[in-house]
Amino acid sequence: MIKILIPVDFSECSIKAVSFAAQLSQYIPTQLDLLNVQEGTGSLYSDYVGLNKEFNQSLIAEARKKLEKLQVTLGLSQHVVAMTHLVTGEVQETIIAEAAKLGSNLIIMGTSGASGIKELLIGSQTASVIGHSKIPVLAIPEDYEWKRPKKILLATSNFEKEPNLLNSVFNLASQLQATVETAVFSDEDYDDAATLLQTSYGINAYEKFLKEEYSQTELVATHLTGKSFEETLSDHIKHHDVDILVMITYQRNLLKRIFNPSHTRRMSYHTKIPLLVIPSRKEE
Repeated sequence: MIKILIPVDFSECSIKAVSFAAQLSQYIPTQLDLLNVQEGTGSLYSDYVGLNKEFNQSLIAEARKKLEKLQVTLGLSQHVVAMTHLVTGEVQETIIAEAAKLGSNLIIMGTSGASGIKELLIGSQTASVIGHSKIPVLAIPEDYEWKRPKKILLATSNFEKEPNLLNSVFNLASQLQATVETAVFSDEDYDDAATLLQTSYGINAYEKFLKEEYSQTELVATHLTGKSFEETLSDHIKHHDVDILVMITYQRNLLKRIFNPSHTRRMSYHTKIPLLVIPSRKEE
């Protein structure tokens, strides 16, 4: 059974994530936990006169009603049983803490996207959780419409072999009866002929390894080339009917995070299909 934590703020974006989790439950044994996080508001003066406390209590009461209504709706429309949790605190930190407390295996969140300076400096709660979570995070685009995933694309550059990174991908594929495609990107402007050849050899060896380890899953390997990782990957997804994109994140030092934002973080804004991000404890 997969224990899934779904943070909800009752926006269309978060409701989309709830809907995806409910649909997924029709194919995979799951335990759903709906989490609403309330951040404190107000000022020192309003705290002193009691206004802030009263206002926050009204927000919490309203959120609790919405959670209960959502819980009932899931039960009636999808025949899905979900637990509800309402916690106060900073959103990203609370989501991470609650996932650990509840023993969650997966976090599913909606993402509305961002661009330009917002993408680089502000980001989104989903991208922030992706950057700090120790368990996989599945980001659901706001305009995504559910269909049973039949093809999962694992984009990699490190040829990961660790079971703790790969098992969740292939277990998901097995339960959904989906095929897996693994893809490696080469930059046409940066990689020389020797590097391209080495990558091709690496892909062939990796495909052989995966087919031996996960023989029950249909698998193919692809070498993608282009001038932009995001554009090349997005184009491949569009023209090859990919339903879920999987990427593995690595710890990055401060300078890398500032001057070279990760491909995974950028894809969390731009992907049109669900993005499953699996964290590695290794440093990139």
